[in-house]
Amino acid sequence: EENSSDETEQPTSESDNMVSPSDDPAVKEVITNPNWPAYPTAQTGEHVSTYEKGHIDYEEKLKAIFSVIDLQQENSIVLRVNNNGSAENAIAVVTSMDKEQKYRVSIEWVDNEGWKPIQVEVLSTLEGSQ
Repeated sequence: EENSSDETEQPTSESDNMVSPSDDPAVKEVITNPNWPAYPTAQTGEHVSTYEKGHIDYEEKLKAIFSVIDLQQENSIVLRVNNNGSAENAIAVVTSMDKEQKYRVSIEWVDNEGWKPIQVEVLSTLEGSQ
């Protein structure tokens, strides 16, 4: 019996995902992966972080966020995306339409590369994460 490996389909090897528990009762687990790539930016010139819907920077933030969670952007609710301490860092809370799957995703800007996912927190509740 052959073991067929389907890892080749994933550009990012999910086996590199590190899952750890969280001290936060609202967080089920924390997923990090040093090999998550930055979402390739189409922006040129000096980077300006913005939270304006439709703006390329905001759209790229969302692309980076959705690249590391098991949800499709069109079937999700983005509850919030905001500054996470600096213009180079952002954090978002995203849920499935039925609010069963809940994620808080941290990303950071990498010059000349784009927004890079840093960690995914799988939320057990949306209380306090708004």
